[in-house]
Amino acid sequence: WMFAVYVVGTLFTLFHFTNGLNGFAFTWGIAVGRRAQRNVRLVCWALFVVLGAATLNILWAMRFTQAS
Repeated sequence: WMFAVYVVGTLFTLFHFTNGLNGFAFTWGIAVGRRAQRNVRLVCWALFVVLGAATLNILWAMRFTQAS
């Protein structure tokens, strides 16, 4: 069950990070128009997916791979 806690915790952390980047771009005027906001949102989701996959790969390797 501890592995599940790590997985959920790291995914929540990554979501919080990418959602914060999204909000930062909106608040600070980096993404002004609707199209720019949609593009930033898509980039943030893509970043979440990429970092999430890398994180799950690392956690999986730490849990189920034996050190040699």
